[in-house]
Amino acid sequence: MRPTQIVPIPTVRNSPGANRVRDEARVRCGRANVYFVKYAEKLKSISANKCHIRVVLPRATSQDGLMHTIVFFNNKGGIGKTTLSVHLALFASARRIRTMVVCLDRQGDVCRWLAKGDCRVHDGLFFKVNDYLQVLYSPMELPKDLKNIDLVIVDCPPAVEVVDKVTADLWVVPLDGRLAMENLGNIHDSLCKADGSILLVLNRCDLIGKRALEGLRAAARQIPQARLRDEPIPTSAAIAKSAEYFRPVWDVPYGRDTQGDKAIQKLCSDILNDLGLDGKI
Repeated sequence: MRPTQIVPIPTVRNSPGANRVRDEARVRCGRANVYFVKYAEKLKSISANKCHIRVVLPRATSQDGLMHTIVFFNNKGGIGKTTLSVHLALFASARRIRTMVVCLDRQGDVCRWLAKGDCRVHDGLFFKVNDYLQVLYSPMELPKDLKNIDLVIVDCPPAVEVVDKVTADLWVVPLDGRLAMENLGNIHDSLCKADGSILLVLNRCDLIGKRALEGLRAAARQIPQARLRDEPIPTSAAIAKSAEYFRPVWDVPYGRDTQGDKAIQKLCSDILNDLGLDGKI
């Protein structure tokens, strides 16, 4: 009788199919990483070959002091501009900073959010959220001669012409992956010519994968005349719920002290501190 021959069964980890899938994933991640870096080098090269002259316009002033304007913008939709605008506005007003949110986007989502869903968006819409926060619906036109305002927060549509219509002290540009980077490329030259500094914020990028995120971060650091904020805003169920409840993340059920809450409050605090707007609670 022949002895039974025991043939080892290859594990999934070492099987040819699993190895092939893993190798293909590595190649895709590597391509994404290389893409981000090459794209940043392309923007850097274009920027170096052009003479960017910043158009320094007169700074807007409130009735009793300097007024700061922050514009949330990227030529890509669904990237978090409205979410960040709302949170900064509520964060600033809670610190008694006289704030006005201007909605340039015809969708008017920031108006509905701050009105807690109780408003019909129409031209000339204006309302107060509290003693320190006002909201104005003004599609594609930033109003002038604002009075008694310390901070203007502008929520923009994904339209390239915004850069030519708005002046800002700070452009906040959210990035969440490859398309956001390419859309930044479409407006980068105009942003460099405009007044104001440029802050790149990584928003919900953890979903693209670790290596792709590393490539995006490395590329963003090379973008000329822009500063990358090292701390990203993570994908967060609490932040996602905030739009459904028409509240900030720290006021939704089980939202306070979550990773998303801490990250978004830290971003708001850092932006205000950079502008010298500490406020009082």
